[in-house]
Amino acid sequence: MENYTHWFYLESYTFLFYSKNQYVIYNTLNSTYIDCSLYGKTINTVLSILHNTNKTYCVGIYEYQLRDSQFTEFIKKIRNTFSGDIIKNIRGIPPFISKPILRILHHPNNPKTKEYNLLGENALFHLHEVTFYLENQGFDLNPMYKDCYKQFLYPTYTEKQKLSHAKYLEIIEQLSICQIDKINIIPATIEKKELFSYLLSLSRQYSIKTQIILPYKKYNKEDLKQLLINPQFSIMIMVHLPVDYEELNSYINLFNEYNITWSLIASNKNDVIFLSKNNLGKFTNVDYIPWYTGDNMDFFKEYIYNDFKDIIEQKNTKQHIFRKQILNDNLFGKLTIFPTGEVYSNVNFPTIGNIQDQKLSEIVYSEIENYFKPWFFTRDYVSCKNCVNKYLCPSISNYEIVANEYNMCYLNQ
Repeated sequence: MENYTHWFYLESYTFLFYSKNQYVIYNTLNSTYIDCSLYGKTINTVLSILHNTNKTYCVGIYEYQLRDSQFTEFIKKIRNTFSGDIIKNIRGIPPFISKPILRILHHPNNPKTKEYNLLGENALFHLHEVTFYLENQGFDLNPMYKDCYKQFLYPTYTEKQKLSHAKYLEIIEQLSICQIDKINIIPATIEKKELFSYLLSLSRQYSIKTQIILPYKKYNKEDLKQLLINPQFSIMIMVHLPVDYEELNSYINLFNEYNITWSLIASNKNDVIFLSKNNLGKFTNVDYIPWYTGDNMDFFKEYIYNDFKDIIEQKNTKQHIFRKQILNDNLFGKLTIFPTGEVYSNVNFPTIGNIQDQKLSEIVYSEIENYFKPWFFTRDYVSCKNCVNKYLCPSISNYEIVANEYNMCYLNQ
């Protein structure tokens, strides 16, 4: 250590990623992205040592390395972005900088964690969102849209109702204890639907934020207004394009003061032209949802795929990166319960249990114990597993699962 004239270190909020002889530095405070391959072989030697040590986020530097002009430029970049620094070696002792390493105290495979999760309702605290499908979803559903529910919240064909009022009460009581973020209800209709009304009364009673998913124009306007008297209720109207603009515009304006989101579903270039031409983005309560039809991958490549700029413009905190290293941010903590009692951690995967003969906590724990798909379905399992940017990208989405295309970006084509 006495031969080192300086110490080079990275800050504890700065990540060093490596893959295929490429190093990338990412600062989670200011979202700075540094491609280290631009600075020569000396940098690679230094970063290789830094990457492979767990003791401290620091490495010794020799005098001759400081005479490398590319190394000097690299240090300047690190300093100017507050990602780290270089200091003189005065005492021969490196400064201790904590490396940003994910440490899991309650790993699913740990026996103590298993015991912890199975005791009482602890497993339920992993839940964030539960979706309830009620019976006869597809009584007038366009057959073209029957599989949309595998990509986003949408009605689908369901079997006859088997879950009782008492069972729903039991479920809602458990969800209220774990302070779930919200529930979604997808009813066949909102008119004279006893079970639907009962679920709403339960969500009111237990103060659970509730979102109701409805297809465009499959409702009575006054019924919508009546529902939204309660501020904890919101409605999402699913609109498959194309539609008549004037009619849609009048609907949106009519409910402009209500807690309604209009989700406009686009699947081709003409839909995008429709959205652009009519400036529907002027409404704050309108969002856009892509729809993969099975034969419109060109549409996804043109409008949905990420490029390098899209990825580095996303602001990733230290916690975001840690989460994406261990779980799927898009899918984790979500359950879907069908009227038959079948429970899914994701509707693109097999059922994980039936609420009629299993406790909800046991079903949730089975998903945690599985520790792979879909809650823990990260990019480490798919074609982009060797990409240096995999933890900066969004987690795997339902679109990728449905299309079986786990590389919706232009970085590794």
